[in-house]
Amino acid sequence: MRKKYILFMFLMILFCENHSDIPVNGKLKTIADIYLQEGSAVSTYMNTIPDDPPVDILDSIIQPAPAPGEIIITEIYADPAVNSDTGEFIEIYNTTDKELSLAFISVFVNGILRARIGYFETILPFSTRVLAADPFLASGAGLNPLFSDMATFLLPNSASMVELVNMQNVVLDSANYFNPVKGSSLQLGTGNYNTVDNDNIYNWGYGTFSNGTGEFTTPDRINSFTRRPLAQMVINEVAAQRISDYIELFVIQGGYGWGLKLFERGGLLMDFPDSYYQTGDYILVHTTGVAQWGGDLLTQVDTGVSYAWDYYIPDTGLAGTDGTIELKNIQGDTLDAFVYANNNGSWTGGASVDFIASSGQWIISGLQFGEPDAFNGIGNEVVSYQQNVNGSRVNNTPLDWMLSSITPGYSASSTIGVISFDKCSYATLNDQMRISVADLDADLNHLMVDSLLVQVSSLANSAGVTLTLPETSAASGVFSGLINFCMGTGCSGPGFIEVLANDQVNISYQDLDPYIIVQKSMNWQLINNGNLVCNPSFESSAFSENWNLRSAGTLMDDRINFIDGATSVYFSSLTSAISGRELVSNCFSIVQGRGLDSSGSFITFLPVAQTSLSLKMWYFSDSSCITPATKSFSTQISRSLVNSGIWEQLVYNIPAISIPVDAISAQVSVRIKYVTGLGAPSDIVNFDNINVTQP
Repeated sequence: MRKKYILFMFLMILFCENHSDIPVNGKLKTIADIYLQEGSAVSTYMNTIPDDPPVDILDSIIQPAPAPGEIIITEIYADPAVNSDTGEFIEIYNTTDKELSLAFISVFVNGILRARIGYFETILPFSTRVLAADPFLASGAGLNPLFSDMATFLLPNSASMVELVNMQNVVLDSANYFNPVKGSSLQLGTGNYNTVDNDNIYNWGYGTFSNGTGEFTTPDRINSFTRRPLAQMVINEVAAQRISDYIELFVIQGGYGWGLKLFERGGLLMDFPDSYYQTGDYILVHTTGVAQWGGDLLTQVDTGVSYAWDYYIPDTGLAGTDGTIELKNIQGDTLDAFVYANNNGSWTGGASVDFIASSGQWIISGLQFGEPDAFNGIGNEVVSYQQNVNGSRVNNTPLDWMLSSITPGYSASSTIGVISFDKCSYATLNDQMRISVADLDADLNHLMVDSLLVQVSSLANSAGVTLTLPETSAASGVFSGLINFCMGTGCSGPGFIEVLANDQVNISYQDLDPYIIVQKSMNWQLINNGNLVCNPSFESSAFSENWNLRSAGTLMDDRINFIDGATSVYFSSLTSAISGRELVSNCFSIVQGRGLDSSGSFITFLPVAQTSLSLKMWYFSDSSCITPATKSFSTQISRSLVNSGIWEQLVYNIPAISIPVDAISAQVSVRIKYVTGLGAPSDIVNFDNINVTQP
């Protein structure tokens, strides 16, 4: 230090001699006179910030000036909890093995000069210094803070950029921060103190170590924080040329939206807010600024709906002919991209798509490789481009995309819908049948209950009738309604179809994705000792069709052990509860004055005493098995099988007098449990060929 002092005094003498002709109030100017010229700010450490320091002063700096990347920003405290603006600071770090001069390095915030570091300041190798509005309030006792002009050193409490700039206006380092957390500083990971890692927003996070004042900062100390990961998401669906266009993104790994940006044709659509997105979340960016599904008009604000984030931005909508959608991080790296067009294999919109080819997502030359192209089946109002495999980076080539019905805020569906009936026969020619269709493609508006049109025909009425099936609930994708049977040519009206005593009923509807007609037919007959149970031996393509679990548990199929057809079923695990695991059949109509005979075949390969089983009949006063009758059920006494390894038939006959007089429909259920003290949840009993008749 003595050598530096002698050298500095020598330079001052030379400086005074060189400027002896500059009078101050009739006297020669001294170094102090020049340093303390009007407008300069003096810190509590008697350092100064001259507005225009003489060039000679630069020659007095002994340590080398830093090159870009040799000093970096490692901590930003923009929103103090205790000392408001005066407690704000930034921490810088010397990444080199030599002492560096900090002389006249300026701090810019959002392009505005906020402070300049004095010409005596240096930073030791691999060390930090703190630049603060008030060194005592920000950094605490025992530290060696840098100084700042308190009147100008302010860090906004909103998204901002901080830059360190030298005298030649070269940016030495910069750091971005978003909506700051009050009382916590934004810190760089201690293993990331280099110019490459500090540009990666994955390596920053808000402090978790309390400094003893109720704030979570580490000025001039080792950083301690919970890393704030960037949400990883992919473009999952693009709906253009609609009344309200939108882009859907799917979150494949939870994190913050910190610095993510969405572009269309190279133009910025949206800066993501610093919200935390869960894995599996859907994010909808509505580009017309109009609430598509109802509700308030919002701009970049979550509506609070649990299944998706909705952002409404003041944009005129997506290009309806051809376009590009890009997701980028704050460094401008393309994280995901999508190209679409309304024609086959050519780019007609006049804009180049080559600017996203570097992302590696696409191999593009004039947009002739696997381009999603025109869809000629239905209008654009109900279709969108979306991924076949929901939310995938691996399967994310043009060939992995399809044109589909819109599915904003939930998984894409390209499967054929399923039609099901609740009955396999009917008691009278004035009976009802419930028709259900499961098809997510038909759920066009996931905030409202949609409806689906189906065509119902019979041998007696080949022209058929149109039936409107309402969705069971918003976004369920399940549509259900009743069709009424009647006899004679005069049978007409909404919801009615003419049938014969023995008829074939056909149901069909238009599936949107794939764009085909889905049909299902079944022979129907009056009850005449026939089985009332649909899919009694579990032989349908979906083995559990027409059956539903009434308890917890999972139903499994067995293609090796069976007695009727080629399949039996069993519960993957059992319970010792009295009701056991329970599987209930379809709803079927019953005729008053006649009993109900039920039976089923069962087998176990374990000791029979370990399990017990029974059949149960449920009664309803409506034709859809919704409203319980005055007597709601009859239950067979539970018992064990007689032999192990042999199929046995369990029979349960209910006389007519035991059936409630208001019952017009019923369901049969199979109940199996393990015996406490003998069996175990892993015990297995197979069952097959469940029958119910009305003799």
